[in-house]
Amino acid sequence: MSNSPRTITWTFPLVCCLSTLNGSIPFPLGTAVPGDRPMLHSESFPKSPAASAAARQLMERFGAEMPESMLDDARLLVSELVANAVEHAAAEGEVQVRADLSDGRLRVEVTDSGPGFTYVPRGDDARERGWGLHFTNLVASRWGIDERPTVVWFELDRP
Repeated sequence: MSNSPRTITWTFPLVCCLSTLNGSIPFPLGTAVPGDRPMLHSESFPKSPAASAAARQLMERFGAEMPESMLDDARLLVSELVANAVEHAAAEGEVQVRADLSDGRLRVEVTDSGPGFTYVPRGDDARERGWGLHFTNLVASRWGIDERPTVVWFELDRP
């Protein structure tokens, strides 16, 4: 592949195209973009308890590209956010995880069919549940919530 500028174009139904000066290269979601950068992975998982483990495996694709501590943080956060999506999103549908590693920053987006929500920071109670966004708030360099569909995203900067 040439070193020409590249852009990613999303179309519906979801097909991704990598555009270069020489044309577009379509590829199915769930595969890496060809070439060195941008490094983008996207997979959809059925709403099930196994989705968190599958999302952690998606993070393994970046293992050689980031320090182990950053990979550990990514696995923890994606697992928590996918578990939240499985538990709180609408009964039907899938959970999509998109991840991009570039310029020393990992960005992960977890999308579900829910209507969105407002983050309420944890109080001092000792509940066993509800730690996902609390961990995200503590560990991520940046994070946020977009609505309709619900997208919870986080970014980790290379240490």
